[in-house]
Amino acid sequence: MLIGSASMTVPPVSKGKHDAAALAGAQQAVPAPVGPAAELGAKDSPTVWRAPVKKGPKASALVPKSKQGTHSGQPATNGASVSQAVPPKQIAKATLVAPPVKQGAKEQRKPPFSAAFAPQEGAPFAPACPAVEDLRASSPALLAAEEGSSQMAPPKKQGELSPPAVEQGGSTSATLPQCQQDSERLEDQQAVDRLKGEWFSSTWGLVQVYERPSRSKHGSLILEVWDGSGKPRGFVKLVRRDPKLPRLRLIWQNGYGGQNTPYYLNPGPSTTKHLRWEHEASGAVEIWDCAFLEVLRTETTWVLKHALQPQLDLAWKYLQDPTLDPVPPLPYTVGLCTATMNRLWQLRRALPLTLMHCWPHRDHCRVHVVDMGSKDDTTFRFLVHHCRFAMEMGLLHVYKAQEEFWHASIGKNTAHAMASEEILVNIDSDNIIGAHFLQDVCNRFQEGAAVAQYEQGGGTCGRIAARRTDFMEIKGYDEDAFPMGCQDTDLVLRLKDLQRGPHSKGGCPYLSQAILNTVDQKVENCDPELAARKWGQMNQRNKEAFDQRRKDGKLKRNEHKKGIGVPVKHYFYEGGELRSEDLNIGSDILTGIPTTLITGPATIPTSCPTRRWTKSTVDTADVEEC
Repeated sequence: MLIGSASMTVPPVSKGKHDAAALAGAQQAVPAPVGPAAELGAKDSPTVWRAPVKKGPKASALVPKSKQGTHSGQPATNGASVSQAVPPKQIAKATLVAPPVKQGAKEQRKPPFSAAFAPQEGAPFAPACPAVEDLRASSPALLAAEEGSSQMAPPKKQGELSPPAVEQGGSTSATLPQCQQDSERLEDQQAVDRLKGEWFSSTWGLVQVYERPSRSKHGSLILEVWDGSGKPRGFVKLVRRDPKLPRLRLIWQNGYGGQNTPYYLNPGPSTTKHLRWEHEASGAVEIWDCAFLEVLRTETTWVLKHALQPQLDLAWKYLQDPTLDPVPPLPYTVGLCTATMNRLWQLRRALPLTLMHCWPHRDHCRVHVVDMGSKDDTTFRFLVHHCRFAMEMGLLHVYKAQEEFWHASIGKNTAHAMASEEILVNIDSDNIIGAHFLQDVCNRFQEGAAVAQYEQGGGTCGRIAARRTDFMEIKGYDEDAFPMGCQDTDLVLRLKDLQRGPHSKGGCPYLSQAILNTVDQKVENCDPELAARKWGQMNQRNKEAFDQRRKDGKLKRNEHKKGIGVPVKHYFYEGGELRSEDLNIGSDILTGIPTTLITGPATIPTSCPTRRWTKSTVDTADVEEC
């Protein structure tokens, strides 16, 4: 409910010569509007998106009690925004409904999209959606649920509301319902205002949510949803059929998921930066996220300042309108495999760009990231919080191992062992892929390549693509070696020796970019006893050992092990809830790994808040915000 949307309770007006005095008393009995009036002001959004501000009700606006509920009798005024918790047992759920488009209208309302909305290389980014309070914090009931309580907080007593004084025949009982209505309007306005801003939608890509210029016929405030190209896609409306349970309802234009089928906001796993909409009948899920957009803008700016070309303009074009230029499906399923340890400063800049370029191909691509044991857990927290959107959509899979030191071959084998796609590509945590990288990889294998390598740019020698069956046949990287040096070259040569096709090298420079490391940084996380040997010494010793093994005809390595890599714990979101499971590599390397391939549209796993775990052995400090 919104301010000014409910009917007012007016004291009876006496007849005769006292009519004017009674009318004045009735006007004083109307409570002054409070709360987020500033939220309705023109300064918070473009003028064309605001309803005109009324100065106040006239005498004719005071309607008899028998006609209450037909229109609003309380004006909307400008004022400071009030930030207060929503009273107990008022959980907001939302729905999305498409706004009707009038034909032949002189003017068509469009959101004020600017050039900054689609970031350009070399230009500063527009600010992401405003930072606001956690949606869960807006309701004591939700806070109680987060703390593990199964009961909702008791409602406020009526005595806690202070009705205004009543003069000349008025009564306190006559004005108390109006105070309750004002409180509900304030709560509803706060709940709806938190949805305004820019979001990454699992259906439409980039969307922006604005307040409608006028209220509905029932006085309810409606938020319009527009995609990045300026097309109306739907609307969000708060409904309060049950006075104690307001619901936010979302409806897509053209009947997405069925004609006029509403999606309701699930407040449990939702925050102000991550919303989960659910269709009650079918169980379909719609995800909105703005935390990922913030990270994407920040880190892309850093990449551009360091003379790298992320090709964000191409990816952004697709996000603005996924229906404008549909991307053809990939001929293979592709798994991008990344292992990292204590490299958040690189991963946080490269991974968001990788996910964005993979987004158009999310039906046939997965990104597998293994944290091999970063010491301060900042890497893990970055993945499960700031990349939560990609995790819930099934695009990003996150794993965590408990290794004390870094070993390149073990880390890469672990990431590859977790992937079940047809083509596996090693992507180091400092690598930046281009907009057409996945298509280029698939094209090379369609042309008959046995292995593809993108080494044109510095730091990309390890960007190697191979068929999963070939990779597993030779049991991946050689783990019986020094932790760094020559492992990539040895893998490529052994794949070539299988004689399944040529070695495809090169490619566009945009597809071979990386955030460069120093020689010391390459070995800083290795065992100190081994790191005493410089990278060059490790590389030379490994080269000699690998050359000898290939001369002896040993294409298959790690034969003393049942599998490759090390056991990990898989973290994923189910129903908006972060969960984990232990994954151990079995004796049969081809059957001890997940084998489900992606055959259709990406499915969203089915929740508790992100700060609660299903396993008591996990330290809750792991999931604090970065």
